[in-house]
Amino acid sequence: MEKWLRRYLGATLVGGGMIAIVISGGYLFYPDVDTVSYALLVAAMALFAWSFIAGILILEGGTSRNLYYQALALQLLQIPIIFISELSYQFATGFRLEFMLFPEDSSFKFTFNLGSISTLSINEEPLTPIWGVNVAALITSVLIWKCFINPKQASNSETQESPVQK
Repeated sequence: MEKWLRRYLGATLVGGGMIAIVISGGYLFYPDVDTVSYALLVAAMALFAWSFIAGILILEGGTSRNLYYQALALQLLQIPIIFISELSYQFATGFRLEFMLFPEDSSFKFTFNLGSISTLSINEEPLTPIWGVNVAALITSVLIWKCFINPKQASNSETQESPVQK
């Protein structure tokens, strides 16, 4: 399982990070980008570059606990999806399986997406509120914790549950 999780994690971080850097980089040359938007764009590109580098290190067989804490942090940033009147936030690299709730009409939907997204804005006009969770990032976060960051606790709990043979 750890081998496949490492491959999945590395591929989504590398692929999503690189795609986002290339696409975001194109916006740097738009003439009508204001200073705040430019700064947010550079910050998003730095975040995607961090994702790309962490993914490369994971694919190359990195086993540092610090590396997996970084991968966990990148996954945790991808869990919330918030679009409300005051704020919009979404960040994702690679693969998204999203559950979104629309409180205005009590509806919800699941979406599947490949690719990256970075949204951070303070809204001036009202939006239809959307609250969501990137289920893929949530599951990946739990697996990173159980397989790479705290594997001994997981194996200890399994050992404690099984009867001791003499």
